[in-house]
Order: sequence, then structure tokens, then C-alpha cells
Amino acid sequence: MQCKCQSQPKYKVTQPSLVFAGGAGCLTSLWYLYVVYDSPEEHPRISEVERNYIKGSLKGQVHTLEKLHKEIPWGKILTSPTVWLLMYTFMTYAWGLSMTLTNLPTYMFEILKYDMKSNGLLSALPFISSYVAQNISGALADFAMSRDYLSRVWMRRIWTTIGLFGTAIFLVIAGYIDCKNAWLAVLMMVIGNFCNGFIFGGLGVAHLDVAPRFASVIFGVITTVACLCGIMSPYLIGIITTDQTQQQWQTVFYINLAIQLSGAILFGIFFHSDILPWAAVDVDDTVTLAKEARIHNGLYKHSNDNPTHHRVHHAAANNIEITKL
Repeated sequence: MQCKCQSQPKYKVTQPSLVFAGGAGCLTSLWYLYVVYDSPEEHPRISEVERNYIKGSLKGQVHTLEKLHKEIPWGKILTSPTVWLLMYTFMTYAWGLSMTLTNLPTYMFEILKYDMKSNGLLSALPFISSYVAQNISGALADFAMSRDYLSRVWMRRIWTTIGLFGTAIFLVIAGYIDCKNAWLAVLMMVIGNFCNGFIFGGLGVAHLDVAPRFASVIFGVITTVACLCGIMSPYLIGIITTDQTQQQWQTVFYINLAIQLSGAILFGIFFHSDILPWAAVDVDDTVTLAKEARIHNGLYKHSNDNPTHHRVHHAAANNIEITKL
């Protein structure tokens, strides 16, 4: 049944709002350029305690020898079932994220009948709740794993399921609440987006688990492909909601539920947090590169000494872990 609440007048985007949004983006970019560095060693504003903690947590995963990072195994990345699983799951997440980012204000205006002044604040509430959950979920994940309450793989699976299924199901519930109880619909959206924040303790860091050496490359690939959903989602919603009825929006929310549920199921069944074989550091390659580096610096001299001693000595001198991951 169509809600009989009073319709709101049509609105248009004003120039000040565009200037504000664009200016905020520019300031964020400048702040990012100021605070981000390539490595802990290069960062001038972190404490020695934090620097040592970061280096210690990455021990055996990253190395001072740049060659180990420059040789990107594109073939293995693009044919890896695990990478494709991450890519598809991230696409389902991006579908729901794009839908809420671009269409939530429209839904509140057309269906819940909130005026633009109220709409601005209420549209922000779900994303504020998501921000809170992002910080809470990471801390909870670390706590649960440090106490051995959950293994890493189950932590990633559970948090991802909460993030995908929780978001989608609360949007479906909100779709059945009309403008007479608009506050309840907003509450469902806030809870749904709070669930969405748990993604960052699951899927959001899964690429770091399976391929820490190439995590940035893999994340770049999967997010680029996921952006296709950011294009298709608003377009499909525009086709479905031509008359802006509650029933049409219910269809949108059910489609979103099907898409995100598929991602949660596949990720929950097939994801494993073990480092992929091609992403692990090979001991022989590591020692060879260490030797090359010392020869280049004039520090290595040939001898007939025990080769095992040289393997350990040269690797240790270059801050390399001699263990097979």
C-alpha cells in the first residue's frame, strides 16, 4: 500500500553544496599525502614503539630487498581462485555500498517523506554508525584471535557474513516500513550500516592474510573490478524505481539481499586465510638476493667456509627471516 504522507517539494543540488563536497575531498587528499609514507622507517612522526611494533608484526612477510616486491606474479594473481573469490565478494559489498551512498537520500525523500533539512542529517546517521563499527570490529577481531576464541579464518568468515547479510536484511525490513513510522525505517538502516562496518574486520583485510607481499596489488585489482558495481547499481535502481513506490524499492532491496547473500555464502564456504604458495617468500630466492645485495655493496667475499653459515649470515645482515612461510 502506498503511503499517504504529504509529498515533499522537488529539490535541486546547489552550488555551495558542490563546493563543500569537492573542498572536503581535496582537504582529505592533502591530509593523506601529509600523513602517509611508504614504510615505517621513512615516517617522521611515529614513535619508536609503534615503528618496532609494525616491523615486528610484518616479520617474515616483507623484506628490505626491493626485488622481492617488484616481481609481481600477474599470471598467478589473475588465475588464483582465492583472488577471484575476494573479487566477487568485494563486488557484492560494493553493490550494496553504492546503493546506499547514491540512493539513500532519494529513498528518505521519496518514500519516507523527510524534507531536505532533515534528510541531510538522517542520511548521514547510517554512515556514522558504520564508521563506529569499523573501529569496533577491528578491535573485537584482534581480541578474539589473541584469546584464541576464534581462528583467523573463522573470524574473517563471520565478520564478512555480518557485514553483507546483516546490511541487506535490515534494508529489506526497512522497505516494509512506511512514512508513518519513518523513524523506525531510519533505525533499521542505522543498524544495517552498523553491520556493514564489520566488513573491515573480515573481507576488508582478507587480502593481507593470503598474500601480504602483494596485498596492495590484489586490493587494487579487486576494487577496480568492484567499481563496475558502483556504475551498474544506481543505473538498475533508476530503471526499477521509475514511479518511486514503496513496492519498487522493496524489489531493489530484495535484489541487494540476493547479491550480498551470495557473496557471504561463497566467502563463508571457500575462504581460507593461509598464505598462497606463490605469495610466500622462498628461502633460496631470499638468500640469493641477499647475497647479490651484499656483493653490490662490496660486503660479500667468497670463501670456502660452510655455506650454511653464509646463508644465515648474509640473510641476517639484510634483516631477512630464514623460514619458509
